[in-house]
Amino acid sequence: MVLWAAAFVGIRAAGRSFSPGALALGRLAVGTVLLGAVALSRPLVRLSHRELALLVLAGLLWFGVYNVVLNDAERRVDAGTAAMLVLIAPIFIIGLAAAFLKERATPNLLLGGALAFVGVLVIGFATSTGKASLVGVILCLGAALSSAIGVVAEKPVLNRVSALQVTWICCTVGALFCLPYAPLLVRELQLAPAGGIAWLVFLGVFPTSIAFTTWAYALARGSAGRVAATAYLVPPITIVMSWLILGEVPGGIAVLGGALCLVGVYIARKMPKALPLVVLGLLPATANAQDSVVYLLSPASVLEVSTGKAGLLGFVGHEHTIRARAFSGRIVYHPDSVAASRVEITVRADSLEVLTPPDTEEIRKVTAAMRTQVLDVANHPEIRFVSRYVELNGQRLEMTAALTIKDQTHYVPVIVELDVGSDTLRAVTRFAVKQTDFGIRPFRGGPGGTVRVADRVTFAISAVAIRQSP
Repeated sequence: MVLWAAAFVGIRAAGRSFSPGALALGRLAVGTVLLGAVALSRPLVRLSHRELALLVLAGLLWFGVYNVVLNDAERRVDAGTAAMLVLIAPIFIIGLAAAFLKERATPNLLLGGALAFVGVLVIGFATSTGKASLVGVILCLGAALSSAIGVVAEKPVLNRVSALQVTWICCTVGALFCLPYAPLLVRELQLAPAGGIAWLVFLGVFPTSIAFTTWAYALARGSAGRVAATAYLVPPITIVMSWLILGEVPGGIAVLGGALCLVGVYIARKMPKALPLVVLGLLPATANAQDSVVYLLSPASVLEVSTGKAGLLGFVGHEHTIRARAFSGRIVYHPDSVAASRVEITVRADSLEVLTPPDTEEIRKVTAAMRTQVLDVANHPEIRFVSRYVELNGQRLEMTAALTIKDQTHYVPVIVELDVGSDTLRAVTRFAVKQTDFGIRPFRGGPGGTVRVADRVTFAISAVAIRQSP
């Protein structure tokens, strides 16, 4: 957020020497070279067609359109008005994430986001000159919408691809989008003073390369709405930086707006506190509400994976049921803070066994192919399921879990039905994932690969866990 706040100061400074398109191309070109030098020195993940399309969309809108349009908008409206309009983006993101990513907008997120936006309005009115053209207003709103769509498009790809690779690809796409401004950039570089060029390089190195990458890193580990709410920290940070760097002393009203932004972001980022399970009758009243309760999975637990069939001759294939014969795990529950609770399950990949079709010889062949050709259990011996975000909703747990297969991690939404006795916890859940999200090519067979396993597979977990003595 500090680097993005610095970007507003940098754009104002560099904008004296460069036109909107040339400035966007210059900073994106610097970012593409720097990020590429680092990204190409590391192993890259091969993208699916869907992932590539999403990154092209994010690169065009968030890196390309957003930068050009924002640069132009800041020439037509004052900084206060621009801040008010551009920071509508988190509101767009929350709505788009709910519609396309199925993220739940918590009361804290809505209340905190609203309060932070009020803070932005206060800052805007305090710093606005009252002069804003209609075109400038439309450009600011367009920039806000472009960035929101880009964030939501980028989010699913970050489940499997590193933040560095994602940012580099998006930055490259944005730079290609801005290539028509190359002749203008060359001419303006020849006329620009050293200070203007220094600000352009600063924008390419820090707000573009570092800030976008760290943003992607955070986005991969949190919901789009909650991460987007942190953008409301930009106005108060910008006020402080403008004061220190440009000598612009903020007024009292602007400081008040900054305080509202800080409080709003704190509320939006705060995990909702659910009622203890003891109160809801899901745990026995004898449990110590101050301590965590640990349950270990028992051998009575069942973990199965169901596959479908696809391909030209898929109708002659089989739908397989696969069962894990060896897995372990534990559930750590915190009565006073459900969000701190944790679920961990580890499956030995070589224990997965195909149960269908009924033919014994066929089972052995399919199981062997799954272990060697699909999962490569010799090099990837474990499959892990670890909760990252847990929330109690009625008598169900809603969580986001990190599922790791073949050393590729994908975040999946999971709803768990609970039945808690005095010493035994039973939990049942089903969720579906795509094999290609983990770099797995669905198994193919038959003439010319015309019979294959469907990409989408369904996990069904029926956990029986025994409470451990303190």
